[in-house]
Amino acid sequence: MVLDLEDGVAETQKPAARDLLRGLQDQIREQEGCEIGIRISSLGTPDGLQDMLRLQELTHLPDWVFLPKCESPRDLEQLDHLLQAHPSKEMTRICALLETPAGLSNAEAIASTCTAARLGFWLCGLYGGDGRYHGVEQPCLATWTAAECGGSEPSLGD
Repeated sequence: MVLDLEDGVAETQKPAARDLLRGLQDQIREQEGCEIGIRISSLGTPDGLQDMLRLQELTHLPDWVFLPKCESPRDLEQLDHLLQAHPSKEMTRICALLETPAGLSNAEAIASTCTAARLGFWLCGLYGGDGRYHGVEQPCLATWTAAECGGSEPSLGD
């Protein structure tokens, strides 16, 4: 289950959505076999920083953090650093969403980034200047673990 804090939430409702996280996460965690993902706002925005502050307050990190508009390896490194600072030290996987021209241009560098967290990628099309979506979503599911970070190739899933 993915809990959206990004563009699926109206700007005026974002503080309330963050407040709901703790209770929802606890309820979902009680469901056997259900993984929790949280889609945060881009870390380059005030909302993204507020989302990360809220994640730091949770007892448990989610199984996944979805990072929208990932544009550079630095975005993943920042997120990884913030997740490693969580008191629980839980393993959280990161799904980098490449949704902008910069993200797609830097896809190889982003995919080559190794962090302590496991990475999964979802390559998306781009929104054009006309406000319409252009492109087909392509799951890429390349994953790395810390043990594979010595310059080895990613393992590719379906």
